[in-house]
Amino acid sequence: MGKTIVVSAATVTLTIAALIGVTWAANIFQVDRDGTVRLVVSDTGNVGIGTTAPGYKLTLVDSNSGTQGAAATYSEMTRNTTSGTGGIFSAFRPFLRDSGTTASLSNQVIRAVYTRSGTGISSAFDAPFTAVTFINEGIGGLAIGLQVEGPIMAASKTLDTWIGVNINAPTGAGSVTGKYALLTAPGAGNVGLGTTGPDSILELGGADAAMSLNENSATPSSPVSGTEARIYMKADKLVIQYNDGGTVRYKYLDLTGTGVTWTHTTTAP
Repeated sequence: MGKTIVVSAATVTLTIAALIGVTWAANIFQVDRDGTVRLVVSDTGNVGIGTTAPGYKLTLVDSNSGTQGAAATYSEMTRNTTSGTGGIFSAFRPFLRDSGTTASLSNQVIRAVYTRSGTGISSAFDAPFTAVTFINEGIGGLAIGLQVEGPIMAASKTLDTWIGVNINAPTGAGSVTGKYALLTAPGAGNVGLGTTGPDSILELGGADAAMSLNENSATPSSPVSGTEARIYMKADKLVIQYNDGGTVRYKYLDLTGTGVTWTHTTTAP
């Protein structure tokens, strides 16, 4: 041995030679089986799994990672709980190939479970995912907090539906008083849909730029007095709701026929 601690086949007894005064020129620790290296700790302190030359503090290499369409699931690194919270398991698998044919809660690249049991006031960082970017130099260009790439489709393959972000409603036996599916703080920036350079708080772009209003079965809550208005559909009427110093006013346009007259009322249509 001399310069390397080697753990070999299971039938071989582990032997550690006297290492005092030895100048390391090879791996400090190495595990192999039948001549194939499984794990190494290099002389620089890097750990390698599936590689004999780790270039980083932890390097994982899966020779099957790049095989497309193989009927198996491979993951370069997996952290998966054996028991879930509320039936949901946490996992971290940087490379996951799923060949299953049905929907599964166990096949996500990253699945985080955050359980809050404290009674104190929560902070903005109490979330399963929090991304913070520190920029210490003037790098110019662009910084993105969250990037979601569309699927890269193999030749002749089709996908029925692609949803970039899916936000579901709260569930469980308790209740949520205020529900906000998407919230941007003042000063966070403009929002663009179908455009890469929105110049207003909300801008719709592209050939199909349009906003659809579905019929509202209930009357919206009163807007903030003097600073807010609500626009919605009620049956066949386009309604503008406004709080005029405590008096809620409604101006609506009947969209049927050829009428173009707005009607005013203080009673919701």
